[in-house]
Amino acid sequence: MDIKQTGTIILTKDIAAMRDFYAEKIGLEVVSDNGHVVVFRNGLSMHPQNERHTKPQDVPNNIDIAFTVADIQEAVKDLADKGVSLTREIIEEGTIWLGMLKDPEGNDLLLIQRK
Repeated sequence: MDIKQTGTIILTKDIAAMRDFYAEKIGLEVVSDNGHVVVFRNGLSMHPQNERHTKPQDVPNNIDIAFTVADIQEAVKDLADKGVSLTREIIEEGTIWLGMLKDPEGNDLLLIQRK
């Protein structure tokens, strides 16, 4: 198997709020937004939860999205300036520094800086 690219799809209850968070707070570039599906340059996309795109109600959010950054302290400061705070302070974990935050629908976002 020769995988050329991977993508992550977030099923969302409020696509407008999620688009704003990922574009304005996280800083991802929107490459396509047709009012129903939003696609970002890094391969992340989002679809509204509906009869076609859904998951069982009893399944908790089970997605973690990791963003590798050059300087985790700078990334945290930039997010704080935009009103976003970490839900888990930066820790050292093996060969990385790791911080955690949540998007508007409770999905875990990881900030990772390699040592």
